Amino acid sequence: MFTKSLDEDKNAMIDLWEDIGPWTNSTKSRPVRFTYIEVDNDAKLLQIFKENKKKESVEDKRVQHGRGKTLEIIHGSSSESYKLVPKLREELLKANPGSVVQYELDVDHSFQRLFVCIEACRMGFIKGCRPFPGLDGCHLKGKHKGIMLSATSIDANNCLFPVAFAIVESECGDSWRWFMENLYNSIGEALGLAFMLTKTKSQFTPNARSGYVTNNISESFNAWINKARQMPIVEMVEIIRHKIMERIDHRRALGRKWRGKLVPKALKYIQTIIKDIGEYIVRRSSDVIAKVVGPDLTTVVRLDERTCTCRA
Repeated sequence: MFTKSLDEDKNAMIDLWEDIGPWTNSTKSRPVRFTYIEVDNDAKLLQIFKENKKKESVEDKRVQHGRGKTLEIIHGSSSESYKLVPKLREELLKANPGSVVQYELDVDHSFQRLFVCIEACRMGFIKGCRPFPGLDGCHLKGKHKGIMLSATSIDANNCLFPVAFAIVESECGDSWRWFMENLYNSIGEALGLAFMLTKTKSQFTPNARSGYVTNNISESFNAWINKARQMPIVEMVEIIRHKIMERIDHRRALGRKWRGKLVPKALKYIQTIIKDIGEYIVRRSSDVIAKVVGPDLTTVVRLDERTCTCRA
């Protein structure tokens, strides 16, 4: 590493320093060795900079290599893990009947892609989530890299709900097409289904209407599975599966404590908005149709169709 300063003759003074010891708890820093070099032109300055950056790059690669070896000792070989994908699929389907688990091999019979939609996630989305999954991709951090594609939704209580995920070779049109085909086979053509793509605002029907205009739900999923992204594929899938099991079990326990027909966040929202209900006048034309007149709008509500002209 280096820093630059100027002496009185406008020559550059370079402070080169390097780590020569471990971090200490008392100082929160490492011992370093300093070397001072006078540089009288920019060409020499650039040369020193490149030489030191190259040295740092070599040291970083050694650290990464050592870290990779350590993870391999603890979690097993990433290369060997790919060979276990057929057995992984078999075990997932055995433990979770009704799940959709598909994989593809490359032309040389090496691993290419894996899609996973656990049955509990599949049915949970169909029966209890808004038909509005967010789609996103994030980079894997293991030896062989790759991309994880995901579909994530929000449940009735406005909380993150994983729907499906896939490990693919790259984020390209072909891998997304394969992912979407498997996702469609998993959840079908849900009523009013719409998709939120990364950092975009999607078009959707009233059934899929949501307050999310950016892909926060998918970004939350990526952060949620962050530690798993550096693992060999079998352990990666198992970590995510266990996290999903724990989350669903936690939600189930919370649900048993709820009273009434509304989930807590919906009840809180309604309680908030009805504080201003005195500003609105409701004029009924039948048991299911009414005109609502307020300070800044006039709208028609149909309870039987669950529609409102304010959403037109």
